[in-house]
This record gives sequence, structure tokens and C-alpha cells, in this order.
Amino acid sequence: MTANVASIRSAVKARIDAVADKGQTHDYFRWARDDSALLDQIVTTVSGTDQIRAWMLTVYGPVSNVPAAREFHRKEYEIELHGYLGLDDSAATEKTMANLAEDVVEELEKYPDLNGTLTNGAYADDGQPSIEEFDHRMFAGRFCHHVLITATVYEKGTITYTV
Repeated sequence: MTANVASIRSAVKARIDAVADKGQTHDYFRWARDDSALLDQIVTTVSGTDQIRAWMLTVYGPVSNVPAAREFHRKEYEIELHGYLGLDDSAATEKTMANLAEDVVEELEKYPDLNGTLTNGAYADDGQPSIEEFDHRMFAGRFCHHVLITATVYEKGTITYTV
């Protein structure tokens, strides 16, 4: 099977779903007309407490068709994964978010072929899963921790020449 945006999106979501207490996971960026509708999609209960805890991903691709050798071509896909956690200083949620982000990166690193989605590919050398941003943002009308994790995956295929 050749990878495509839909299969990569599904595989990344499956890896995030494997992380304990990760909260809500969406394979695309969720929006709503009002904050209460969005909160329904991003709030989860952890240890008896309702909180914003959600992951949303975007996949762009193929970004390029890079000639890797005369007989191969390479399709690259960019993955952006945004994580949100409602800020609660008394609960030290910054530490929780840092641990969650690390757990997600480690889970993605365990499966460089994204569970077999990439039949002849993996993370690009310069595209290993990494935390690019760790900041605070307003989201759904609430102050939240935000993390951006990025990765680049590729699929290598054979070029067929006709004479």
C-alpha cells in the first residue's frame, strides 16, 4: 500500500491514542461557532477533573517529489500535531503538558513506519518527531498550554521508465 494523507493521518492518530491520559484526539483541527461547542470536543475527565486536554493534527503532502536516486522517487509529508491542556497553576499543569508532549514524541519515535503505513519509508533524517513550540495560548476562551510537535515522513517508490 502506498501512503497518502488519509493513511498517515490515521496512523498518527492511532499512535497518539496509545498514550495514557492523552485526552481527546482528533485527526484534524477542530473548530466550532462558539466556545461551548468546541469545549464538547476537547474536554476530558482525568482523575475526576474535567479539563481541556486535546491533540489535533494536520498532514500536508506530498510536499515534494525528491529524486533520491535514478530509479527512485520520494514523496514527503509534513505532520503538525498541536496539543492543548487547560492551564491550572495550582495543579502544576505545565509539568503535565511537558510529560505528555514527551510521551507523544516517544510514541511516534517507536514506529518510524507508522504501523506499516509507510511500506518503504520512515521519518526523514531531518524530520524526526520533535517539539517545536511550547507556549501558552487562548483556546476555546480558556488560557491553555500549547505544544507543537512536527515530523516529516517519506515514502520511496520505484520510477518506471517506458521506452
